[in-house]
Amino acid sequence: MEPRFPDVPGAKPKSEAADASASPGAPDVPDTAGLLGAPNAPDMAESPDAPNAPGADPNAHRPPAPKPSKRRKLLVTAAGVAAVALGVGLAITAWRLYPWLKGPAASPAEIDARWSKVEGWARVDGAEASDDLDRIAAKATRFKLPRGEERVPRLDPDQVSADEHEAVQQLTAWQRKGAPYAVGSCDSSSPQRVSIPLFRLGQLTLFTATGEAELAQVEAVLALAQRMRQRGTLVELAVGSALAKLASEWSHARSTPLPASFTRYRPEVPEIHASLARDAVCVMQMAGSPGALGFETPLLGSGERGRPPFGIVSASREVSVYKDYQGRLLEQSFAVRTNWQQVAEVYEGADADRPKSLLLEALALHANIIRRTGKEFDEYQPLTK
Repeated sequence: MEPRFPDVPGAKPKSEAADASASPGAPDVPDTAGLLGAPNAPDMAESPDAPNAPGADPNAHRPPAPKPSKRRKLLVTAAGVAAVALGVGLAITAWRLYPWLKGPAASPAEIDARWSKVEGWARVDGAEASDDLDRIAAKATRFKLPRGEERVPRLDPDQVSADEHEAVQQLTAWQRKGAPYAVGSCDSSSPQRVSIPLFRLGQLTLFTATGEAELAQVEAVLALAQRMRQRGTLVELAVGSALAKLASEWSHARSTPLPASFTRYRPEVPEIHASLARDAVCVMQMAGSPGALGFETPLLGSGERGRPPFGIVSASREVSVYKDYQGRLLEQSFAVRTNWQQVAEVYEGADADRPKSLLLEALALHANIIRRTGKEFDEYQPLTK
């Protein structure tokens, strides 16, 4: 319903006023409604197209932004590719390096407790004074083996120099004095015993023995072989085993039975486990603590194939991993130490899960040494009286 208002005296009705303004001949009246702010007049300040009007788009009157150049696009793309490649490279490096930095699962207390057993198995009775074996062996390194296929050839007196003949006599005298055999030093700063000259000395002593008259020389070689097996590391075990087998072959080649008293020099299978323990302890003595290695963590390796990326390893981690892994192997093999085949199987099975370690790389050779030594023990079958 349209509202009604009281009539104003003298005012014309709305319809009449409209007709009057639209009639011909009416005077022109200027339209001042827009100037006076009438509601129906458009206001520029409130126009949606005005740049400062409320709700207006601030970018409507700006010029369009320039398009990025092709060079800039290439640079951005190259930077993105480089970042992705760097991330992938770091991930691969971390994946390859992690096995070389991963520590043992056992606690330090467990590792130390097991390692104390290893040190007990490696211990030898008595601390013997230094011997003259290295000096004696130095005289027997230049003799020439006769040509031929004989395992135990004969060396005539005219084929042996005066120094070599003296070396044989001194080795025989060494055995009569009780066969003292000082344990070699494992300190990397000290000179170490070299076993090959001792093997050459044993060869010379056997090859110059012609029969029963020289059984004292054979006993000296057997004593040397036994002392190396019982007091030395893995290399000395191998050399001592080879010398014992050679003495056994001598009795067959010379058709000379060995006295019953020589049975005390027979190789014993538990000597293998004890040598393995001494070898492990010797490695730790050479490595020592990270500070004693001569370089701080990280320790730099050679970077060859099978080595850590960039040659980076942790010295302290190497020591703990070696003691943990070798300790467990020696603990397992101790239970079967009287059977060299089972000892070899323990070390062969260990290759599959051996952790990454520079110090443990030598373990790959242990099984072969154990098997070869064990077979030589079995083949020690000299003629006996």
